[in-house]
Amino acid sequence: MAGPRPQQPQQSARSEPALTGDVELDAAMVALARAQNLSFTERIDSGERVHRLLQGRLGDLGRA
Repeated sequence: MAGPRPQQPQQSARSEPALTGDVELDAAMVALARAQNLSFTERIDSGERVHRLLQGRLGDLGRA
């Protein structure tokens, strides 16, 4: 018999993401969270911006 399922944290569409201290990335993450109430195209655009920023930051780590 299976036990109770663990509770998954639920994030409201209105909640803001945790800040990282990287001003540009934080702004992009906030825009992505806020875009969840917008059109699919706007959500994709916001997600791609975050993705590019994260790739750049990770690439910077490899050069450090």
